[in-house]
Amino acid sequence: MSIYQSYPARGDEFDNIVFMPFVKKMIVDHSELATSPFAKSLAIEPGTYVLDVMTRITEAFTGSAPAITVGDSGDADGYLDATDVGTSLATFARSHGGDEAFAQGKYYASADRIIVDANEAPTAGILELLVVMLQVDAPWRESYVG
Repeated sequence: MSIYQSYPARGDEFDNIVFMPFVKKMIVDHSELATSPFAKSLAIEPGTYVLDVMTRITEAFTGSAPAITVGDSGDADGYLDATDVGTSLATFARSHGGDEAFAQGKYYASADRIIVDANEAPTAGILELLVVMLQVDAPWRESYVG
């Protein structure tokens, strides 16, 4: 999947710039959710469009069995709420097509964070977070489209 943006031809500069989606992965171990505020986050750079957020439980969460959400600094469950994420082994959740506020994606004009949050500390468990995004206003593009 590519998104193209056309620019007027200027000499030997690029006529079309291709925006390629990429994925950032973060592993959240239960120990990282062990103390308040029970959260771990992934940085999002300015000019980024988040297309999809996915979670997969690779080790079941046990103990207090927390309610886990995925959102950003403005909406704690904007991508996935606790009923989406779950705590059982092999549970998979995807924001795209869901009913949360950012289910269809979100553009970040300024820096922010994707936050995995729990309401209480678990005693075991591992979650894998995958964030699919495009950097449409990245600084390195300035040298190509000036």
